[in-house]
Amino acid sequence: MRAASRGARARRLPAPHPSERTRPMSASRPAGNDDYPFTVLRVATLALDYAKGFLLPLLVYQQSGGSTLAVGVAYFVEFMPRALLSPVFGSIVDRSVGKRLAFTVEGLRLSCMLAWMLFGNAHFGWMLSSFVSLLSGMSLVYYEATAAQRLAPAGLGRFQTRSQLLEPLARLAGPGIAALAFSGLSPRAAIGALAIGYALLLAASIAWRAATTRRFATAIGRWTLAAERARFMTLATDAKLLALTFAGGLLNVFFGVFQALIAPTMIGLYGMPAAYSALPNLAGGAISFVLCIVVPRCAKDLRPAGFGRLGVLCLALAAVLSAANLGA
Repeated sequence: MRAASRGARARRLPAPHPSERTRPMSASRPAGNDDYPFTVLRVATLALDYAKGFLLPLLVYQQSGGSTLAVGVAYFVEFMPRALLSPVFGSIVDRSVGKRLAFTVEGLRLSCMLAWMLFGNAHFGWMLSSFVSLLSGMSLVYYEATAAQRLAPAGLGRFQTRSQLLEPLARLAGPGIAALAFSGLSPRAAIGALAIGYALLLAASIAWRAATTRRFATAIGRWTLAAERARFMTLATDAKLLALTFAGGLLNVFFGVFQALIAPTMIGLYGMPAAYSALPNLAGGAISFVLCIVVPRCAKDLRPAGFGRLGVLCLALAAVLSAANLGA
């Protein structure tokens, strides 16, 4: 009876779309343990992205004559394209072979940074930052997917563990460096300093091309909009997955709003130097780093919902403290 029930459930599962067929899992992870290049490239990309994300609101606030509305608009222009297109990144990367895609993305990212440096004084020059964020998102997906393909299970575990532990440090270092650059350099020079960082990333990517190149496509078939839409509609029928997706999106949106507005508010209301306006980011990064070490050791069986509740509580506390402070 139980076997018949399992068979009935198996028959109800939809057949995979021809363009979504993948290679066997056993062939997707050849022996290898050189996780160092993947870790460095991922963490350095995150640090530069955090630095750019901290610098952008300050530049927009300065160019708009102190308008927090302009800062909020800049944040949504920065965040929404990457959030909406992220599901497509994986499909594109899964169909790529070699490293031509990564080099193209990283080269375009550097070009956008240089263009932003040259035309940053234009009224909407900051919108180039959104393209940089999109390209960085594609780059991160490429290295994460390629690490899963090339590294042995032990090496992949080290990459994931080190990346998660070092990500809070990237959150610390990025805004801290950006604040110092903004306070000591002109806006154009600060953007140029970030462009140098992305150029060094491209150089490291080229130097490590042998260790970070995709050997084969993990999805067979040409990517089409119709196939992507069909896959999305299939996933959208899962109510719990859809609710979790919206919850994560809302958390990211409101967290980003706080992060984007807090530094201009501190500068505008309290006259705080730009170098000190990174203190909330530094405090948040330090707390995140401690939690990354303490939580896995103290709570061996903490479910994802526990982390979600912790995030909601932190966000609510931040809203209460900010409202009380601004209303004083």
